[in-house]
Amino acid sequence: MNLKRAVLALRRRVFLPIGSVTEFKEPPEEIAKALHASDAFIALDILEQARGLFREASDRAEGAERRATTLLGAAAIAGSLTVGGGGLLLDRHGISGGWRIGLSLGYFATVAALICTALRAVRVLGVHRWTQPDDDTIFERANRDLAGGRVLIAAHLLHAVGRNRPIARWKVAQLRASAWWFMIAIAALLYTMAVVTSLIATRR
Repeated sequence: MNLKRAVLALRRRVFLPIGSVTEFKEPPEEIAKALHASDAFIALDILEQARGLFREASDRAEGAERRATTLLGAAAIAGSLTVGGGGLLLDRHGISGGWRIGLSLGYFATVAALICTALRAVRVLGVHRWTQPDDDTIFERANRDLAGGRVLIAAHLLHAVGRNRPIARWKVAQLRASAWWFMIAIAALLYTMAVVTSLIATRR
């Protein structure tokens, strides 16, 4: 059992599944009943808060996607420099013994970390079903008074928030994992540069 739990924990750590819906799980009609407000001004305040929560989830997801694009570009640049420098390993006469092993470890760690960075960043950019209020909601709103219509729209927005927030959190978690791997790549690249510098110093 302990091994099975460890494997499941590792799997969740590696693949980072999207969390389940924990907020505003009820259908929009039930949310509207819970938000019932007969005053139009109170209903407007509720609607503005619901719009703010909906925009917050969208902004988090879009921000994560922008940063993931930046990380992808940085990983591509670092990868091209690393692969170019890897040509040193092809010089069998110039580098041998422990130096070759040290450089090989450094280049392998750098390239592996950059690949993990790119994979996580690409997952952030993956397309997911983003929930929004249905267009038919406008017909339901037409059958209600001003306060009831505002509460209905707020209920549909909150219902969407409950389904969009796990996706936004998942994208942020993927971005953090990508940034973590990029820091590992930078550390491995610094190690490789230190080995190369030491090698050059010993040749003088």
